[in-house]
Amino acid sequence: MERAAYKIHEAVEELHRSSEYREYREARHSLETQPELLKRVDAYRRDSYILQSNAENETMSSKEILSGMEKIENEYSDILHSSDVEKYLDLEYTICAFLRQSFDTLVNAMDLSLDEVTGND
Repeated sequence: MERAAYKIHEAVEELHRSSEYREYREARHSLETQPELLKRVDAYRRDSYILQSNAENETMSSKEILSGMEKIENEYSDILHSSDVEKYLDLEYTICAFLRQSFDTLVNAMDLSLDEVTGND
């Protein structure tokens, strides 16, 4: 496992050198120069995360999810049309999607019989 840990560390370094991650850091830094905007962006991210988590855990109906999305979009409409905010959120989504796909690849490659534990078929 030591070699695998080393390879993961190498992968992290490679991700830090990627253009997507560098652009993400630049976009974040740009928002950090505008503290009130950053505060609103982080609140939007938090509210969106909570909604997505509840939706993934199947604790909400489709109607409740759509209503929640609409409420969040209305509440944060003042920031969601900013090109800086859009760029930041798009880059964050790209990185998170890559990380999730990478995690899924690792988990699926291992024969851990997790379906019996999680109840997934």
